Amino acid sequence: MAYVRYPVASPYRLVTALFRDRSQPADFIHYAFAQFIWRKRDAKHYLLLALAFLLWPLVFIGASLHFTRRCGAKVRKLTGKGITRQVMEQLYCAVVHSVSPGKYYIFDLYKDERRAKAGELIIRYEFKGGIHSLMQAWTARKGATTKQTLNNKVDFAIRCKKHGVEAIGVICSVEEGGRLVWVDHAGPELPERDLFLKPTKGKGGRGCERWDYAGNGRYRDIAGKEMTAAELLAHVKELGRDKLYMVQPRAVNHPDLAGLCGAALSSMRIMSVMNDRGEPEVLFAVFKISGRGDSVVDNFHAGGFVCKVDMATGELGAATDWGIKEPGRWITRHPVTGAPVEGARLPLWRETVDLVRRAHLAFADRPAVGWDVAITDQGPMIVEGNGQFGLDMVQRTHASPAGNSRFCALYCWHIAQALRDMYGLDATPPALVPPALPQASAA
Repeated sequence: MAYVRYPVASPYRLVTALFRDRSQPADFIHYAFAQFIWRKRDAKHYLLLALAFLLWPLVFIGASLHFTRRCGAKVRKLTGKGITRQVMEQLYCAVVHSVSPGKYYIFDLYKDERRAKAGELIIRYEFKGGIHSLMQAWTARKGATTKQTLNNKVDFAIRCKKHGVEAIGVICSVEEGGRLVWVDHAGPELPERDLFLKPTKGKGGRGCERWDYAGNGRYRDIAGKEMTAAELLAHVKELGRDKLYMVQPRAVNHPDLAGLCGAALSSMRIMSVMNDRGEPEVLFAVFKISGRGDSVVDNFHAGGFVCKVDMATGELGAATDWGIKEPGRWITRHPVTGAPVEGARLPLWRETVDLVRRAHLAFADRPAVGWDVAITDQGPMIVEGNGQFGLDMVQRTHASPAGNSRFCALYCWHIAQALRDMYGLDATPPALVPPALPQASAA
């Protein structure tokens, strides 16, 4: 929830955002988030807010000590900027722009030209648990909603198949009570092919397993452990005792991506938003790369990297991690394979953008969605959709805030309607401008 994450940054913009000029999308989003927080009307929530205002200075000191100890000396070596000055800049960014000390380093705000635009940053909690929750409540109020379908990977795959959207299917799932449900396979045994196991409602690639078919009814994981088909099915059911699980066919990267991706399936986070004409626009994309040869996922916690994708051409920028291990580190070649990252072009890029458009039309009640998409040896495929997404990876890899982008301007058009319908506010969204570039298309 937004009010749980909020004390990490300054709570003071919850007040100042209500009175600022809102002609720019970033300021409008800050305003909408503040309205959402103040109108939750829950005693426990207001108690937490009061504690946030009182205790935030202590929280800031703790966070600043932690991240400055971790990054300060490295930034001083990189830029010549002393520790005291870094801390004072963190304080300024936190009080004025509600940017936490960690984000100061993640978004390279120790660079003066970046810090000058700190107010245009959309911080993770403003969307996740904040604006997205407001929009989910608003769309549910209007009628049928696909919120739960997005949150359940099995239901998501079924809906994509129904609407003719190419997505990684589901062989079977383990539901509540350990009940095995066959979806795209008749059962009662697992198919003789490579498989991928993951939680039905998991996040961040945690709990995922890859099992390759080794022949003679046996499967082998990436560590070399083998199981028979019956043993693997029993293993799936055991995993499902604690949480809902699913089995998917293993998807393989497109051959042109072999040098970039290692053992893991590389995916992209692609953002789409409905415009004022009810048409989805695809406006941001980042490409995730596994930085290790022994990982089955491409997430940061598993040593992954992420890079910008040029929306017009599919060309990749330099890759980076969160920026708090080695500030200023950008990778132009894969750390294991040596394959060039910066300047590489994704195959089937126009087809990928077209697929995301079609996917959004299958979830047309959602104003904005963050899609996970893989370019496989069978073509582009949707992995999953996210109703609660942030823009941190976009803003870091693009080296620019997203707050005043066309994506956020279009989202503001929907947010303004939600504020009017939910709270009776006369909220005028920022003026829309035409897209800078025509959308890539497979047509």
